Amino acid sequence: MRWKENPQAVLIGLLVIHVMAHVDRNMLLGFSPQITRDLALGNAQYGFLAGAVWVLSFGFMAVFLGSLADRFSRTKVIAFGILAWSVCTGASGLAQNFGQMVAARFFVAAGEAALVPAAVSLLIELFKPGRAGTAVGIFFMGIPLGIGLAFTLAGTIGSTLGWRGTFYALGAAGILIGLAALLLKDDRGAHTVADRGLPFTEQLRSVVTLLRGSPTVAHTVVGFVLVHMAFVGIAFAQLWLVRERGLDAAVMAQKIGVLGIVFGVLGSLVGGMLSDRLARRLPGGHAGFVVLLIGICGPLMVAFRFADPGSAVFYVGMCAGFFLPLATYGPRSR
Repeated sequence: MRWKENPQAVLIGLLVIHVMAHVDRNMLLGFSPQITRDLALGNAQYGFLAGAVWVLSFGFMAVFLGSLADRFSRTKVIAFGILAWSVCTGASGLAQNFGQMVAARFFVAAGEAALVPAAVSLLIELFKPGRAGTAVGIFFMGIPLGIGLAFTLAGTIGSTLGWRGTFYALGAAGILIGLAALLLKDDRGAHTVADRGLPFTEQLRSVVTLLRGSPTVAHTVVGFVLVHMAFVGIAFAQLWLVRERGLDAAVMAQKIGVLGIVFGVLGSLVGGMLSDRLARRLPGGHAGFVVLLIGICGPLMVAFRFADPGSAVFYVGMCAGFFLPLATYGPRSR
């Protein structure tokens, strides 16, 4: 397992895979005007695709596959996850109707659920305690980078390849990376059962017990879910801008992509640093800092919906929508 001797290279590799996962996940949003038109999808069907399908699949499979990552080879869990979501990303390009797209996206979500638990476990093992938090933070920069790149690619190469061709290309690239990941060995078979983690059902019971016994943890989970409802706006942002405001789909995809990368990454970096500096001065500490962020960004995000396209308020509100969810990652981990 000589690949573990270079933790920085492992971190870069996992970051690239995380970015790729979020590109595949959010390409549906980047091509929302074209996909809803070609498949004749209504708003409710598109919302189901972008939301419920993902939650139902990812939410359960993340716990199950995390349990497998605790007990068996993490690299194999990641590799099979990459192969599964990449094959189904390619299959998304073949979809001819709503049902076929639902099936493809369901299994894209199931495959991507394998990545985060196994990757975070690897990073905590490879980096010293004083650097593990930084490594995990860098890994989670894959979220804004992936979202932004998804829209950017949709607005650039997507105009040449089309949404189907782009899905095919992403699927093929992912399959190659997944096959390469299969070559990495992370043998955990020699570990005892205790070292390898509890079986899935026992871990699930432990999580439920923790949520029942710790109101702070339960409230943090609920609050984090509510904050991330801001991402719901991203799912419909391009459709709204194209249909209601009459803007060009490719141009807006590129703008959303660039702003998503810049302000998502800023949120990831600035949120953690500012929370450490200001939390001790605010009622509620880090939770109070999150409330302050919502108080500042929330009105801007609402104003964005009513502002004239191209105005300062329009762009400031859009940027606040990218900044806020990622800025809460640092404070909520304290």
